[in-house]
Amino acid sequence: MRLLRKIILSLIILTGTIWPGPASAEGINWVSYPEGITRAARLQRPVMVFFFSRTCRVCSVMEEKVFSRPEIAGYLNSSLVPVRAEIAREGKLVARYGISRSPVIYFLRPDSTTIDFLSGYVEPDKFLEVIRYVGEGNYSKMNFGEYLEKKRK
Repeated sequence: MRLLRKIILSLIILTGTIWPGPASAEGINWVSYPEGITRAARLQRPVMVFFFSRTCRVCSVMEEKVFSRPEIAGYLNSSLVPVRAEIAREGKLVARYGISRSPVIYFLRPDSTTIDFLSGYVEPDKFLEVIRYVGEGNYSKMNFGEYLEKKRK
């Protein structure tokens, strides 16, 4: 039994399946909310706040199928400020945004005012379109439907 525990612990450490905080170089460079707000103001980039719970299956699916994609991680790192907020640990933040379920993703302007939010699972291709819409600043020029129509032309 001890050998099995050692093997499992070693695999967890080697694969990073315990949430390590900031992602490795090839993943998303998550920051805390205070750091994200400061960085967004300094860089003049929008913020993406991912509210999650460790017990939320849909949150895990978002991490596995959406956030793990190189094109999504790369775009988030280069054009937005990605913030990760665990619901159980961020009570004041959860209350501020009225979070009652997970996952919820808020998009904020560089001055930390709300652009919009998503709730639940979002397919990777759709999520990439959303973060491009936000990252390119199109939220201040048109709604998301108009953005998609313009892209199709």
